[in-house]
Order: sequence, then structure tokens, then C-alpha cells
Amino acid sequence: MTGNKLLRVSFLILLAAVFVRAQNPSTDVRVKLLLVEDKTSFRIGEPIRLVMEFTSEVPGYTIDTITDSGAPFSETISVSPDAGVNHWYDEMTRGFQYPRDVFSIQKISATPTRLPITLNNSLRFDQPGHYTVKITTRRVNRKIVLTTNEVSFDVVTMSEEEEQAEVKRISALLDANRVSRPDLAAARELAFLTGDASTREKVRRFLNPNIDGSYYGSNIYLGLFIARNHALALKLLENGMRDVTQPVNSWVVTTVSLLYFLQEQRGIPLDPKPRDGWLTAESNPRFAAIQNSYLAELALGLSKRRGQGLSTTALTILTMAPKNSDRAILVAEARRVIVQQFSSLDRVTQDELLRKHWDDIRDPGLLGPLKLILSDSSDSARPLHEQALSRLIEAWPDEARPFVIDQICDERSNVKPEVLARLSDKSLWQVDRCLVGQMHRLQGMIDASVRMVLERKAPLLARYATKDDYGEIIWVYRESGLDFPPEVSAALLAYLAKQNEPATIPLIEQRLGKITPNSEDNFLPKLTRLYYSDGIGKILKQRLNLDEPYAVSTAAYLLGKYGSPGDEVALLNRLAKWQNDWRGRVAEANSNFQGIAERDLVDALIDSKAFGLTPERKQELRRNCLTEYCKQSNPYLRPER
Repeated sequence: MTGNKLLRVSFLILLAAVFVRAQNPSTDVRVKLLLVEDKTSFRIGEPIRLVMEFTSEVPGYTIDTITDSGAPFSETISVSPDAGVNHWYDEMTRGFQYPRDVFSIQKISATPTRLPITLNNSLRFDQPGHYTVKITTRRVNRKIVLTTNEVSFDVVTMSEEEEQAEVKRISALLDANRVSRPDLAAARELAFLTGDASTREKVRRFLNPNIDGSYYGSNIYLGLFIARNHALALKLLENGMRDVTQPVNSWVVTTVSLLYFLQEQRGIPLDPKPRDGWLTAESNPRFAAIQNSYLAELALGLSKRRGQGLSTTALTILTMAPKNSDRAILVAEARRVIVQQFSSLDRVTQDELLRKHWDDIRDPGLLGPLKLILSDSSDSARPLHEQALSRLIEAWPDEARPFVIDQICDERSNVKPEVLARLSDKSLWQVDRCLVGQMHRLQGMIDASVRMVLERKAPLLARYATKDDYGEIIWVYRESGLDFPPEVSAALLAYLAKQNEPATIPLIEQRLGKITPNSEDNFLPKLTRLYYSDGIGKILKQRLNLDEPYAVSTAAYLLGKYGSPGDEVALLNRLAKWQNDWRGRVAEANSNFQGIAERDLVDALIDSKAFGLTPERKQELRRNCLTEYCKQSNPYLRPER
């Protein structure tokens, strides 16, 4: 055999070996299942901890090392015999398994990579006996399937007295850390216990109004479903919920509703089809009916509650009541309570109510609390000013006016100009001096944080400032206008054009000459939002005739948004010229952004309500598009101006 032939044969043998290795990764990667510390006997409810060890002498293999806190996403656990084992996690979720979107990838080497597995995270051993476990894993390269060896262990009974002793020990650990945070391992151990003594302790802790979705709170919650006696957990939670001194939050209502629902579903096989999401009131009518019945019960007994038990429970009813014909009845009493106690609620809750539930709580009784918030200039109250002022303007604009003036003049105010501009007043002479002074300060401002706040004041000039400010603002603009950011210049020019358009048009054209076309979105859209006229429209029509695609795109968009009947002629003429110029160079237009000009010319003609084009004409315009920009135009993907 010649040297070349020998070389080719050797290469083919090596290639075949690599192929076999790729097709049989189990020959390269080994996984071994071990019992932690070789412990082989566990009482019912004790953590049963195993570890998988991954090794490989061959480079190129990786493993996802993130462990799953619930039912394993990357593993299938096989237990024999299965008769004494309860798959509590699948029962709780009715078979739904939420896939992880976070991974931690590590290379596999000859040094073992260890991955812990705690069986109690998804299984509950109800019967003593000798059990054998093996695990099928898909962690290697996030797709390769490997099966471990088998390990065996014994499960023995934990007596009632032994569990009571465990509950006492674990509770002491949790309470000893209550000043900082509960012992995380202890919270897990309490969750894994399955008897009645631990169930009572879990319910007691779960009903604590300060519990949250932290690691500690989540474990106490899951422990309610690990418990063997769901009927006891349900009864204790219902008793706690009916205790008029007990604050009832949404977590309690959801949990008691789920336990009730699972009691009804006991014995019904899980749906083998994959589900789209967790069990919720929106996805399951029966679960919704159970939850609503608990809310109705809370609403009927609301008048008997006092203090935190009253306000928390009322908030729960309001935030969880279904958005249907039953809602008004359910929230009527809760609404009364919340209006009465609004000022005593924490800032986060006040903000959520104003943002999400204003239609439910809008009431003259909130006029005083809203004014109180706006009168408070402390750092804790300022984040709430915008929502409070927005609702005050909406419901009682005359009462809101003094606070709008205060917020405009307050250089520390973080209320957006769009909110401050909502009054129906054509102008507010009270803010003249404030706004002029702020623009003067802006000229020499160095502090970036304060400068940003002052820049947000500029749009209010065009909205509220009177003609008395014209002289000083024109001086400010001539001195510094070209140095201001485009959006600030746009605001000043909008005010000046509102007072004296003929003198301002040349200034607008001058500013446009200093702006690159692809930066126009920071100028022309800001200007036209504050002030639009036939004179501004004339500038836009002139810019349609430029060759720069960004300039044409912006001008077309703004004519479509603010233009009048008849302006479509200019757009149609420019579109015809553009398509005539580029018909033989479509590939070039697609590659050099010229296509955005065609897209926005067509979109402006189609989207504008002022032009009145027929549906047939609109379809024709879209059908005649040359570029991919235009053919695939999607209003939801266009940049906001």
C-alpha cells in the first residue's frame, strides 16, 4: 500500500472513530449515582439526598449544573417499587413542568462534576420499605441521554412523637434567625416533613402576614402540598382565613383555592397532554369558581375585621376579584375600606392602587389623601407624585391646578411633562417666571442630573407659557439654542413659533441644517408634537424632496400623522418619483436604507385618517412596493417617534 493510500485509510479510520464516539457518547461520558455519605436508611419525611457524578476522559462534553428546586426538568427519576411513592409535585401542578431558561454550563473532565439530587423535591415516600432508584438525565450537552446505575435504601416510619420533636428542633432554628433571615436549610427540612404536627406548623407560619415569596416563604408554601393530610392543611387554612384578626393576602386565597381544587381532582388521572401554563383562575373555570367563592366569603365578613386584618383583606378582594359582572358586588365593601384607609397604606400599595385599580377606588374621599401625597416633598413621597397628580387631574382638574404649577416650578420634580400638560388651560401665567428662570439656568448648567430635569421642563414652555415670555426665550435661544440638545431646541422653537411663526420658521430651518438626517427623530417629531401648523407642514413637504432617506422617512411620517386633506398629493408625487428613480436598483435600495423612504411614504398614505384613501387604493400602494422594507412593513415594529 502506498504512503498516500495508507494516509487516506488512517484518516478514514480516525473519522469513523470520531463518528462512533459522537453517536455513542455513553462510551465517553460516565455518570454514577451515589447516596450522600453512604446513608442507606431514612425516616419518612427526612431529606433523601443523592448525587450524580459525571466524568469523561474525552474533551468536548459539557453539563448544565443548575439544580432544579421542584420536579427535575432535566431528569426522570425511576423508583421501584412505586406503590408507596407519591409524586406530590406533579399532583400540585397537575403535570405541568415549567422549563428553565437559565443554564450554567461546565466542561466535563476526569475530575468528577457532582450534581446533587434531593428526591423529596418531587416525591413523597408514604410507606416504609426497601426502594431502588435510578435516574435518566439529559444534562450532558443539553441533549445527550444517559442513565445512572441503581442505588437502594430503606425508608422507615417516623412516629408522631419523633415528628413533633423534629418540628420543635426546626422551629427553634428558624426562630433563632428571625432577626436576619430564617435558616434556609431548616425551612427545607420543615417542608419535607409529612405528618400532621408539621402541617400545623407550616400553616401557622404560612398565615404570618409578613411571609413572602423568598426561599423561606416558598418552602413553607410547598410544604403544604408535600403534607400527606391535605384535608387538614385545607381546614387549618380556612380557619385562619375566617379569623377576623388574621390579614388575608392573595397568596393565602390562591393556596387555599388550589388545595380545595386538588382535593376535588384526587383520583382523576393527570392530562397527558402538555399544558401551556400553571393552573390559574384565568385558565381553569372550576379553579376560578372556587377562588371566587372564597373572595365572596371574605367580602361578606369584611365589616367584622379591624386594623391590618381589614386593610390587607380588602386589598386582596379588590386585586383578585374577577373582571366580570360579579366584580362590582365583590369589591363594593372593599372599595369603601380602601378609600377610608388609603392614607395609612404603604407607598408601594398606594402606587399600585392608583396605577391598576383607579376605576375601582375613584371616590371624592380620595381627594384629601391625593393632596396630602402631593404636599409631601420627602424622598419617599416623590415617586408617587406622578400617579397622584395624574389621577387628580383626571378627576378634579380645578383642585389639581395649584399642584401642577408647583410641580412645574419644582426643579426636583420627576413628574413627566405629558402628565403636567393634561390641564385644559390654554396657558398658566403663574409658571412664566419659573420656566424662564429654568431655561436661563439650563444655559450654564454643568450638573448632568439637574440638567436632565431642566431639559424635561422645556416642553412645558409651548404648553403653558404666555406671550410675555417671548422676549427672554428668543434671547435664550439665540444665545444657546444651537448648543442645546435637539429635543430642547425643538421645545423652545415650538414655543417661539406659537407666539411668532414667521420669525421662527427661519430658525427651525437653521436648526435642521445643523442636524444629521438620521438624528431628526430627536428634533422634528418633538417639535411637531408641541406645535404644528401649515408653515411647519410646508417645511416637511420641502424635505420630502431631499435624497436622504431618513429625512424623507421622517417628513412622510409626520405629514401622515399631522397633515390635512390634500397633503396626500405631495406624498403620492414623492412616492411616484422615488419608485421611478429606484425601480431598476431595488437591491441597492434594500442595502443602503433607501427602502425606509418608500416604506414610510406608503405607511403615511395608508395610516393617515386625514387622507381618506379607499381600501382598494391602500392595497394597491402596498402591492406596488419595490423594497423589502416596504413589503414587510409592520406597524408594531416601526420605531416610535
